[in-house]
Amino acid sequence: MCGVSQHNSSYRRVFPPRIIAHLEKYFNQDAYLKEHQLTQLIPLTGLNEKQIKAWFKQKRFRLKQEL
Repeated sequence: MCGVSQHNSSYRRVFPPRIIAHLEKYFNQDAYLKEHQLTQLIPLTGLNEKQIKAWFKQKRFRLKQEL
């Protein structure tokens, strides 16, 4: 499902392009995830609720940093 990139003692999940495409599609519709969108994304991506919410939060943070 997800590759793991290791650096020192921590790790970061690397999602495949297929999963990123689903997440980006929903993010482009609305940067803040709604409950019904979350329930749609879970089976599409195979990720759990916490992983999806974290991805959306980090994406918003990165966009804010670019401004």
